[in-house]
Amino acid sequence: MLNEPATLKLILTGATGLVGEGVLLEALEHPAVGQILMVSRRPSTLVHPKLKELLVPDFMHLDNVTTQLMITPGPRRRSKPCRHKLQFRTS
Repeated sequence: MLNEPATLKLILTGATGLVGEGVLLEALEHPAVGQILMVSRRPSTLVHPKLKELLVPDFMHLDNVTTQLMITPGPRRRSKPCRHKLQFRTS
């Protein structure tokens, strides 16, 4: 599992809050995660090569950001079961 390329793409909301920030930090460190799109109302100060940020002032009006939220499919390949398990530290 650790030798596989980072293939997971995440869209994460709430990353500027307490719990969401913890999820974001764990996902950034996980080798299976290749890209993270953080959708939030306020900007983050975090900079990372895996991280892209999309600011949305009003989640009730997403018309202006729908193209950024669209996921473009990669090349077609045979699907196999997901074997990635995120493990969270408890300390």
